[in-house]
Amino acid sequence: MIMRLTAFFRSGILLLREFRGGTVSVPDLRRKEKHMKKRIFSFLLAVLMLAALLPTAAFADESTRKAVPVTGGNIYVDMEKGEVVDCDDTVTEMIVPEQVDGVTIQAISDRAFQERRNLKRVTLPGTLQSVGSYTFYKCTRLKEVTIGDGVPSVENHAFSDCSNLERVRLPKDMTMISQFTFYHCERLKEVNIPENVTWIGKSAFSGCSSLKSITFPDKLETIEPYAFSDCTSLQAIEIPDSVISIGNVAFKNCKNAQTLTLGNSLTELGAGAFSGCESVTRVVYPASLKAVGGMSGCKNLTEVVIPDTVTEIMQAAFSGCKQLQEIKLPSSLKTIGSSAFRSCSFQELTIPDGVETLGDDALCGCMELQSISLPDSVTEIGDYVFQACSALKTIRLSNNLKKIGTGAFSDSGVTELVIPEGVTLFPNDLCKGCKNLTSVTIPGTVKWIEDYNFSECTALTSVVIPEGVEQIDYNAFSGCSALETVWIPLSMQLINMRAFSDCTSLKTVEYAGSQDDWDRVGYYEDGNEQFLDAEIHFANLLTADKFADVSHDWAYDGINYCYTHRLMRGIDSDRFAPKLATTRAQIVQILYNLEGEPETSGWYPFVDLKQDWYVNAVRWAYTKGVVSGTSATTFDPDLPVTREQIAVILMGYADQILKLEHTWTPADLSSYPDAGSVSDWAKDALADAVALGLISGASNGGQTYLDPQGSATREQVATILMEFCKNVMNKQ
Repeated sequence: MIMRLTAFFRSGILLLREFRGGTVSVPDLRRKEKHMKKRIFSFLLAVLMLAALLPTAAFADESTRKAVPVTGGNIYVDMEKGEVVDCDDTVTEMIVPEQVDGVTIQAISDRAFQERRNLKRVTLPGTLQSVGSYTFYKCTRLKEVTIGDGVPSVENHAFSDCSNLERVRLPKDMTMISQFTFYHCERLKEVNIPENVTWIGKSAFSGCSSLKSITFPDKLETIEPYAFSDCTSLQAIEIPDSVISIGNVAFKNCKNAQTLTLGNSLTELGAGAFSGCESVTRVVYPASLKAVGGMSGCKNLTEVVIPDTVTEIMQAAFSGCKQLQEIKLPSSLKTIGSSAFRSCSFQELTIPDGVETLGDDALCGCMELQSISLPDSVTEIGDYVFQACSALKTIRLSNNLKKIGTGAFSDSGVTELVIPEGVTLFPNDLCKGCKNLTSVTIPGTVKWIEDYNFSECTALTSVVIPEGVEQIDYNAFSGCSALETVWIPLSMQLINMRAFSDCTSLKTVEYAGSQDDWDRVGYYEDGNEQFLDAEIHFANLLTADKFADVSHDWAYDGINYCYTHRLMRGIDSDRFAPKLATTRAQIVQILYNLEGEPETSGWYPFVDLKQDWYVNAVRWAYTKGVVSGTSATTFDPDLPVTREQIAVILMGYADQILKLEHTWTPADLSSYPDAGSVSDWAKDALADAVALGLISGASNGGQTYLDPQGSATREQVATILMEFCKNVMNKQ
């Protein structure tokens, strides 16, 4: 420091000499004088500023500083403070004494030996109360350090970038290792962690690529982020039971560590804590954890054990673990984080009931995954969750799903997709590039088909756009080269440009309205040439003949009526499923739709209404007196509706909503052999339903039965609804 100050002041003296000396012409004298005054003023100002910034020791009286000889030169001690402040650049080895002239050495100042590139060995006394920050920073020839017992701490960066440091002896009284203490000490082979250390700071040993083993003390509680990252020679990671917290990427890229053991007190595990530990094959998480992960890029990991206490799979938890073919998720699980299983090798994965969210990219790139079923607890799946799952054929989505992220199924192998009622938004790229997709069911709760939703779905031959959809956006079905038929609902308002571009097989458009209605639909001609050239069939030409499973039998008229009047639709583009049972929720929803889906409010007692798509319908029907529950607190929405139940529901609708006058005579049910099996609460409604021609008996063995407890199939419901509309609603 003194040498640097001397050089600085020498330059100032030369400046003054320049001002005094030299020969100049009279015309130039004033100009040069003015210029030199400015330079001198600037120099003096710089001196004052430097004086303010320099430590007091720099200006200390020489009597307060003492040179102490060591190998190769001197160290310098501030005798007033008992602090070592500097050393000569030539020093090669130093043993700092405990005392100098009776003064106890208590500290090594910040940056005292920074960049002393000849220094090789250091011994520090136990009298030290602190070793300052950056004390030995970039001492690139330093090989060995011994710190005497009694030293409580070493400040941050004390030995960072000592690239040749091989051995360090730390004091037994040390309680913490500060951040960056041994950062990038690339040749450090061994280090003792004193038994009283409770905290290892951020990046303390990061980049110590020669460190092969380390033993953690039993009092250690915290390992900060990056603490041992890039310790590429470390053979094993043994975390003691005392450790509570391991920070983000704490052991990142410890690629030769073959074993990993986690202590039983661990409650906080940072993201990517063990990412890139390529040699680890097995990890067992302790029951103390609520969130697990940190193994991204562990490409040889084959076994993971997760306790039932875990509620979250963390972000990127097992991303890139390409050998991970099987994992059992606990029943306690609630959240699967973004990229949690990205590029894993599962053929199947069971998502436990209770999981609510799948984060962005959660299973993206799992190219061997063949099928998956999401429990009804799942309400949200993020962006690109199943993207590029090329072997994925079957996806069962949660009935309670509310939100689907961008590109969720893009470039996957899915062949059939049923989007449940309750989903209100189809984000961009939803099924883009799903070349095996042959069938998709779109819920009526969706208003827009967004950009590129079904672009390049080259196996899709037909699609039904349900009532409720108002807009088809840019490139929504572009490149669907096998698409032949599209059903357009009456609710459609706009078909955007290129919505059906390159749909080279498109021949038929089935429209749920009239010609006049069609003329009011807005559309862009650009890129929609095949769509506009297709033959348009208007509502009066639509028939149930489109359904491959509907025959011209007793049920045809009812199915045809309900389909053409938009009371019921198929379960997909070419199947009506006439023999499938109708649920209690479905029949109530049909009546709610028939009423125009009015706004509804009010209390209801049912605790088993789980699916949003029918809640408003049930609330409306209950508050209007149309339906009741199967008990005081249950509605049983998924229970097949019986023939006597549908009679009660329809007659309740007629009485409470239509306010229909009873001008008919109830039927005498006693003529039916099974009249005695009719529930007391259903007798009046069933007698009215039979009298109005809504329900007729079924023949069996020459006799006609009411079958009041039998499930009402879709074809039966269709027939009953047709008769209800003709014989009841027309009587208003």
